[in-house]
Amino acid sequence: MKSAIDVTTAVALNTGVPLKDVSAITHSLMKSGAWYEIEHPLAYLLLAIAAEATPKTATSVARHYYHLPDDDGNLVGDLIESMIEVFVRKERRPLSVYAYWSRIEVFTSVPAVRIHTKCQEGDFEKLYCRDGWDDSGTHRYSILAGSTLFDIVAYLSLGTAVA
Repeated sequence: MKSAIDVTTAVALNTGVPLKDVSAITHSLMKSGAWYEIEHPLAYLLLAIAAEATPKTATSVARHYYHLPDDDGNLVGDLIESMIEVFVRKERRPLSVYAYWSRIEVFTSVPAVRIHTKCQEGDFEKLYCRDGWDDSGTHRYSILAGSTLFDIVAYLSLGTAVA
C-alpha cells in the first residue's frame, strides 16, 4: 500500500472530508500503532471517519468497528479489507462486482455496520454488530459507497482523482 500521506490525500479527495480532519485521524492511528496492525490501514481510516470518530477516539472506534461480527462470526473489517484487496489486485471475480456495487452503512449512533448490495436476484444485506442490536429504532449512519472505495484505490494506483 502507499504511504500514509498518499492514503490520507486519496481519502480526502474522494470522500469530501477535509484533509485536515483525515490527517488528524491518520496521525492518531499511526501514533497508536493501529495503522500497522492490518494489511490495509485504509479500512481503519474509513471506519473511523464514517463512525464520526475524533482524533482522540479514532483508534478505539476503528478497532471496535473493524471487529464487529456478522451472525457467522465473520468480521466486517476483514470483508472491507477483502474489498480493498480485489480492487488493488484488479481482480475480476464476483467479489469485485459485489464490492463496487455495495453500500457500507456505518452507524454512528450505535456500533454496527450494514452492507447492502443490489444483486440480480434481489437486494442482499449483511449486518455486523454485537449482541443486543435493536433495529427497530431510528439510527444515524454514514454511507461509504463501494464505488468510492474503488475510486480511492484507483487514485492510489494511478495518482489521480477519478471523476
